[in-house]
Amino acid sequence: MGLQVDQKNRILHWNHPYYTSLIRKYSIYGRDNLGNQHQMETVYYENLAELSDLDPKKEYEVWMTAENLCGVSVATETVRVLTFEVPAAPQITSVQSFADSIVILFRPNEIGGPVDSFRIRYTTKNSGIQTVELPADRKQVDLTAGIENCFGHEIEVIAINRAGESAPARTTAFTKSADAPEVPTITSMVELSDGYLLSWTVNRTEGIVEYQVTYERLPGGNAEVLSVPSKTLETTLTKLEHCRNYSVRIRALGDCGISDLSEAKLLHAKPQRLPLKPANLSADGNSHQCTISWSKGAEMELRTRYELAYAKSEGYSRFYWLPPDSVQFTLKNLDVQSVYLVDLWSHNGCGWSEAANLKLFFYPNGTLIME
Repeated sequence: MGLQVDQKNRILHWNHPYYTSLIRKYSIYGRDNLGNQHQMETVYYENLAELSDLDPKKEYEVWMTAENLCGVSVATETVRVLTFEVPAAPQITSVQSFADSIVILFRPNEIGGPVDSFRIRYTTKNSGIQTVELPADRKQVDLTAGIENCFGHEIEVIAINRAGESAPARTTAFTKSADAPEVPTITSMVELSDGYLLSWTVNRTEGIVEYQVTYERLPGGNAEVLSVPSKTLETTLTKLEHCRNYSVRIRALGDCGISDLSEAKLLHAKPQRLPLKPANLSADGNSHQCTISWSKGAEMELRTRYELAYAKSEGYSRFYWLPPDSVQFTLKNLDVQSVYLVDLWSHNGCGWSEAANLKLFFYPNGTLIME
């Protein structure tokens, strides 16, 4: 009857035999690779069926018979049916390059079909291609055949099962050489108005084409990478968030090879902490004009503003934002019959300080009493 399976291995097609009017039904059989057998039935006028009863992620041999009042036909030839997909592209987790070898760490993708094996393909000089076959339980490969220093090898990692090959996971590994640059040394990080000036030194500059500066927000935050021309030994770090720590490293890129990363230096992006509670909060004057004053905080707090709030005992309140260099603020025409609560906060890039507090009373004649 000419059995055929669609590309997704889920729909079985067949050709009708002669005299279909005499056929009562078709029976479809599937035997998996463990010997378990399944049976489906379909009506005489159909010439396709969905193989919905076959368990996923198995391999089957499928055949059919036709039945009429006289009995059952001879079984058709068998067709091979895979109820799983090809694997998804593997995930490359690490690439380490040396002068005469490359170490690739990878893992199978969580989606897609099961993996029976891996294939590694990579380019070599003179347009050559090398291939390495690995079993499914291998998660690392050391490439040595055809690996030459000072060359960018293009690498593909492919997962394979009986349904086919995955799309390749690709990477490029540039092998080092004895001519790789020396590791730079960070010498200073100086605060500027718009960031930090990073400076470094390196003993031998021959063959260096550029420097790469990486600064990563801790813990485990985003990393910024700057490319710096080879004749420059400093750069400005910007895009820094206040109150964050950063790990700063640098490496040199040469005509033939890349240096190791320098020792990490820790950068504290100022301000480093919340401002202190405003000190020496006091009041002077009377109910007509009452001046609230406080001591100026340290410059290192990098204040952005103050916020002053006062509330009457009856529930009315007001808030004022004040410049960061303020040391006083005047309240006017206060009610002598009310009690006033005054709060003052200082703000910088890290957030708000604790509040400094005052309680104000007035005699009927307007004289100030302060707690």
